[in-house]
Amino acid sequence: MAQTPAPYRIKAKWLETCNCDSGCNCNFGGFPDHGSCEALIGLFVDEGKIGDVDLSGMKAVLAIKWPKAIHEGNGAAAIFIDESASEDQVGGLATILTGQAGGMPWEILAATLTSL
Repeated sequence: MAQTPAPYRIKAKWLETCNCDSGCNCNFGGFPDHGSCEALIGLFVDEGKIGDVDLSGMKAVLAIKWPKAIHEGNGAAAIFIDESASEDQVGGLATILTGQAGGMPWEILAATLTSL
């Protein structure tokens, strides 16, 4: 039986950019300007915990590419986590960012990915 992820809470700064001309059409149910969607999401955790693991000060970047609009799925992503993070911090942050811990927006974002 799968283990239930520990509860988490994060307060973070977030920067998102994509290859659309202005803004992200996909965030509003639209379609990308250039056929596919390529995005980077940068995250700095001001305060955070998953279970007993402190995530404060952690940094991460998600690089994601979808062949069409985000909501059409089949995306591929890579997660880059701060090299100063402990193994527990990497595991905790990865659990959150891959949607395994539930919660928005990570849970819905993970549903659009087929490879990580």
